[in-house]
Amino acid sequence: MPANPHGIAKLATEHFLAYYARSHAYQYDVYRIGNPYGPRQRGSRRQGVVAVWMAQILRGQPVVVYGDESVLRDYIYVEDAAALMAHSLHDVTSSGVFNVGSGRGTSIRELFELVSRIVDLPVHGQFKHSRAFDNRSIVLNPDRLYALTPSVRLRSLEEGLGVTWAWYRDNLMQA
Repeated sequence: MPANPHGIAKLATEHFLAYYARSHAYQYDVYRIGNPYGPRQRGSRRQGVVAVWMAQILRGQPVVVYGDESVLRDYIYVEDAAALMAHSLHDVTSSGVFNVGSGRGTSIRELFELVSRIVDLPVHGQFKHSRAFDNRSIVLNPDRLYALTPSVRLRSLEEGLGVTWAWYRDNLMQA
């Protein structure tokens, strides 16, 4: 049950695809991606907490943290998400809806502490209450997709954040 208009629109699209598939013997894949992060994500937008935080750190601004230990998200490194989604190119017989994530919930506070340890600059947090539109917990069950892609190795959050930070640090003008 989606909690906001964005989720409702995505679910409606899935239902339209399923209808079309039944009506026209059509194969399709839907990938429900957790919170992807990695190099090249624009840090000047409101989405993508990792990119936003890294851009704020590089600008010497405080990192704005909405929520606490109860706000959980499923973070996945963008290249890992792409490797999992490449499944569609190799196996058209197992189409359907797939969750793409780590399967692990990381609190926003835990993410802040991890980023603070990884970066080589001072990090100042500005902690605020969760916003009304924030979901409390989004953790995906990716087991169905993992069973179809056993050769894909997911990076740990710490490893992915390290690679992401190195890119942001080296490409300050693009952040």
